[in-house]
Amino acid sequence: MTKDKIFWAIKFYVEDTIKQQGEHIPIPYQTIEEFAFAKFTEKEKSTLRAKCRAIWYWYDKRNWVIENYEPPRWNYQRKTKDDKELLMTRIENIKKIHKNKKEITRKKILNLITGMFKNDYIKKDLSYNVSRIAKDTNLSRPTIIKHLKELKEEGLI
Repeated sequence: MTKDKIFWAIKFYVEDTIKQQGEHIPIPYQTIEEFAFAKFTEKEKSTLRAKCRAIWYWYDKRNWVIENYEPPRWNYQRKTKDDKELLMTRIENIKKIHKNKKEITRKKILNLITGMFKNDYIKKDLSYNVSRIAKDTNLSRPTIIKHLKELKEEGLI
């Protein structure tokens, strides 16, 4: 029912000890640690110490009182959106992904043709060497042509 059976075993041991001793009586940390080391020899000691410490602080903070607490159930039913909401969410996400991808592509091209080696990407007739830009950015020629046209229209190049 739970993911961390060792943690819950130590926690139930502490609860049983609190029930035997009575509430508001602190349990020595060493007692919890000794129990963990004796029962769970296959685990690393540092991991067991961390679990013991977390449990000890939990009960110390609550003045050694056992609360009615249910361990989390991992077999819960997930609340889902209806089909229309889910479809809209997916469409919005796809639009966002495409917008980000377009911005990244534009920045790649713009940085390349306005950067330190900008003259390497200009031909003798003062047009851009699309093949070389495509090779250096790992983008297709049609993509480069499209973005160069948009950048020219916007006046960025």
